[in-house]
Amino acid sequence: MPNGFDDEFYNPLHMKQYIPVLVVICLLPLFSQAQTTQTFDKVGIGITPINLLHVVSATEATSGSINTYDVNISQGGSALALGGNATYSYLQSFNSKPLQINLAGNNTLLNAAGLGNVGIGTVSPAFPLHVVTASGASGITAQSTVAYSTNSGAFVRLYNSGTPTVANQRLGGVLFGSNPAAGVYRTGAQIEAITGDAWTDGTAHASMLRFLTAGLGSSVITERMRINGEGNIQVQQGTQFGVALTDRFTYDGKIQPQYGIQWLMDSWSTSGPTLWAAAYGGMKFFTQGTSRMIITGSGNVGIGTEDTKGYKFAVNGDAMFTKIKVKTYTSWPDYVFADDYQLPALSELAGYIQQHKHLPDMPTAAEVEKEGLDVAEMNKKLLQKVEELTLYLLKMEQQHRELKEEIEILKNKIN
Repeated sequence: MPNGFDDEFYNPLHMKQYIPVLVVICLLPLFSQAQTTQTFDKVGIGITPINLLHVVSATEATSGSINTYDVNISQGGSALALGGNATYSYLQSFNSKPLQINLAGNNTLLNAAGLGNVGIGTVSPAFPLHVVTASGASGITAQSTVAYSTNSGAFVRLYNSGTPTVANQRLGGVLFGSNPAAGVYRTGAQIEAITGDAWTDGTAHASMLRFLTAGLGSSVITERMRINGEGNIQVQQGTQFGVALTDRFTYDGKIQPQYGIQWLMDSWSTSGPTLWAAAYGGMKFFTQGTSRMIITGSGNVGIGTEDTKGYKFAVNGDAMFTKIKVKTYTSWPDYVFADDYQLPALSELAGYIQQHKHLPDMPTAAEVEKEGLDVAEMNKKLLQKVEELTLYLLKMEQQHRELKEEIEILKNKIN
């Protein structure tokens, strides 16, 4: 043990371990000289350098443990570590400090060559940008920091290169679905923009917005509604709009919401879809803030009134018809001309009128004022009276002819 040192220090095998350390110790004074730049070809730690600074460690880094990283840069209470293992490369901020990249505001490029995917919250991104959140309440947020105005606000922009050349080319969209297994993605709904025609750059940009969903028992998303370039809303036949789509009934073999509308082909019609509208308690139609027409829950219709008095159709106001047809459910008064019909004597008729002040079987003025007039029934009664009047006239004409003949006989006798 010469000069008090252990012989192990001079062991050649152990000396090799100390050589890199001695090299660094020798170089430190050079790096520590104030305002002095030292030029070296390459520096290697743990390896013959290939790069200007080349660090290799036999121990792989462990995520979350700064002590296992190859490089540890500490400054102002923060710590930045660089390292890796057989699976990942790490750039990690420690001491509960956020990792800021490009704070000065220059362009930041991630995967600029487009040869890989960027993942946030996932170690296996499947898309160019793949974000996975730990909670369903979180997600991707775009926040604008400028003052509110007609031209401010945050945007999510979806653009394509080039100019669309025909109609129905997809411009972009948003998909909603599930990820039941690695690499498996199921779409249940979709919103997308498509071209309405070929575009003329800067002049004509015809477009439409489509809404697609998958129906019950189906995995295929189908277009349910679109907004075209003119702002019209187009829906498929059978599309239901309502406030309670789960409260439904069946009619003509089809489902109709109790409180909604849809367009459907009736089984007995081929001319086009019919508008089906339903409201369990009834319907009201307004203009200028006033109820103009109603359909009650029992099916009565009122125009100009909400009180149909129990009638199937009630109108409060004038009405004009170019043609009206009333079907009566009682017998038409042709029975007046039957041989066995008992025509009241005129003397009886006169007595009835004298007593009641109206014709037999006819309503009184008070009844009409109170109850209204049954057009079909009144027409039937009026026809009955016209037919009876005709019979009276025919009898009078018969009596007149007979009387005339008698007068002629008497005249001949006198002469």
